[in-house]
Amino acid sequence: MASDEEIKKAYDAQFVKTLASNVKRIDVSVQGAKLIADHVTYLVKEVLEQAAKFQRHSRRKQMVGEDFENALSYLGHQPQTGFSIKQSLPYSTIQSFAEGIPITRQSEVDVSKLVHHPKTMIRPLAMELYAHWLVIDGVQPLIPENPSPEVYASEPEKKKDKIKKEESISNSPYLLGSATRELLKTEQIQIKTATTHAISLEQQVFFNEIMRIIISSNENQRLEAITTLKDDRGLQPLIPRFVCAMVDGILTNVVAQNMALVIYLLRGIRALVQNPVVDLEECLHLVLPAVISSIVAKKMGKSTEDHWKLREFAAQILKDIVNCYLQNRELLPRVTKALCNFWNIKDTTTTTLYGTLYTLHKLEFPCFENIISFRLPAVAKMIQPTQNELDISKVTQVVPPSVKMNEMVMIVCDDYIRRKNVDFKSFDDYKKIFGNLAGSVQQFRTSRKRIQ
Repeated sequence: MASDEEIKKAYDAQFVKTLASNVKRIDVSVQGAKLIADHVTYLVKEVLEQAAKFQRHSRRKQMVGEDFENALSYLGHQPQTGFSIKQSLPYSTIQSFAEGIPITRQSEVDVSKLVHHPKTMIRPLAMELYAHWLVIDGVQPLIPENPSPEVYASEPEKKKDKIKKEESISNSPYLLGSATRELLKTEQIQIKTATTHAISLEQQVFFNEIMRIIISSNENQRLEAITTLKDDRGLQPLIPRFVCAMVDGILTNVVAQNMALVIYLLRGIRALVQNPVVDLEECLHLVLPAVISSIVAKKMGKSTEDHWKLREFAAQILKDIVNCYLQNRELLPRVTKALCNFWNIKDTTTTTLYGTLYTLHKLEFPCFENIISFRLPAVAKMIQPTQNELDISKVTQVVPPSVKMNEMVMIVCDDYIRRKNVDFKSFDDYKKIFGNLAGSVQQFRTSRKRIQ
């Protein structure tokens, strides 16, 4: 049996019958009116409970019309239209007959005194523009509308600062080697200087020692420095300095064709990537260009140095970086797009194309469908070694670019066959897919089966 308080908070059947007869002129039975009243009571309570939640989460002491509107929208009902107010209306109750009637008392404000007052100023709704002098006879007037004039250094002081800066860069033991100082100004890489935070004296000594040992000729000390970068748990404050120094050194020595220093600095980059505590995401815009430059450089080192291992080592570092920061969804597409763009540039060297193809294959990019299949005649011509290349290879003991490209193209084609699970029954089947490369691919697969 419901209590008297609960009955007062619910709509009754008489209310529904009166409303139906007055509005729609419909006669509703007592049982039907009771069901409708119970349903309406349930819906109203549900909306009020949800509105109370909006009121509580908004840190309000009173429920406003906006809470009720939000509750209706949340429960899927059509909200009321019209103007809404931020505060509750001040209701007051007037006793009439047996029950009180809630009314609102609207106070009237006389604005005639304000409008006709002599000191009253009506502000315009639109913005107001007015002109002022920027320059008068070549001199900027000191008014609030004009910016304060900047004090520029004199030309002699500028030249002195520039000379000091160049001397400090040229004397750096890490960034520029002796070979780089002999390059022309137009051939040197212009690197943007970054503002760094202050570090303690101990950190400065640690940084200088690590950078000195990394590029030293002592293999045991270099190994210790690399191990420190890989395992140290307190390197994060020094990461911007390490990255700037290593990237600067890599780009500079790529131009100087000093392959040894590039390898040493790439090992330092790999050690930082492998450190589980170090976060390089904020420095990837510096690290990636340096690593990619090591992969796609036209010429690297002397003619007798095996630069293929350096390119493949840099490609492995790039793969580790991409795998380490997979949460950055834009990283892999941007890297693959940058590498694929080299195939659209005319007169790109075979060494550069090999580096891009090897890296894309490492990144599990579908190279045959997106690169090789559109350039079958050009690739077939590219992988044919010339007599001059073979003669140079005999002298330098370095594999010719066409031979390395041939190996890589065959690996890409074999990977395509394995992924697509293609069954070749004759040479014509190879010809349909690989075109000018059909003979080389068939020979490669035949020799591979014999080895297995």
